[in-house]
Amino acid sequence: RITEIYYAFFPDIVKQNLKHHSRLKMGRLAVIAAVIFIALLTTPFINNTLLYDNYNKEYLDYKEKTKNVQKNRTAVNQFEQQWALFLQYPQLDHSAIITQLNTIIPKNSWLTFFEIKDNKVEIEGNSPDAAGILQIISQQNEFEGVAFNQRIRSQRDTNDHFGIRFSIKNNIDAYRKEFLIEPQ
Repeated sequence: RITEIYYAFFPDIVKQNLKHHSRLKMGRLAVIAAVIFIALLTTPFINNTLLYDNYNKEYLDYKEKTKNVQKNRTAVNQFEQQWALFLQYPQLDHSAIITQLNTIIPKNSWLTFFEIKDNKVEIEGNSPDAAGILQIISQQNEFEGVAFNQRIRSQRDTNDHFGIRFSIKNNIDAYRKEFLIEPQ
């Protein structure tokens, strides 16, 4: 059987060496603990710096990529400003107007003349009831200012010759104010 032996006497040099090694060991542990503590404290700042640099690089890349888009947008805006007079001109669908007149004018009547200038329409034709045609056209929502532009002339047969003038509702007046009429 082995018994443990405890020494009651240590030489002074051994005691000093033990204290010295103990201090070195504690100093090393303190330095290691300080390094770990400092690393833990600086980790969020380092992460934020890396993220900031990454986002800044992405931002500069996107900014470089969008320079061409900005130049194109500027060119398109300049084009639209220069050609607005033509691009914003109110368009009339002439075939739709003719089709609508064809559907609302009775079958016993017909048109002999049709003209559109700006938003003004002039028609001439023959009908047994010219006043009825004027009334039908004036009831349409798309037309305004419907009136005879010439007197009704009776012909040899039962039909009357008529002439009607009306305007198509659109924004031609606003267009003229914006682009054609000089401000006073």
